Amino acid sequence: MLYLKIIFSAYSVSIFFVSLRTMSFLSRGGSIHY
Repeated sequence: MLYLKIIFSAYSVSIFFVSLRTMSFLSRGGSIHY
């Protein structure tokens, strides 16, 4: 059970960082392209 909780927390953190990097990329490059 603890192993699943650790995997789930790591997965959610990675998803959060990917979404944060995507949002920053879109906010920087979106104004240039559009």
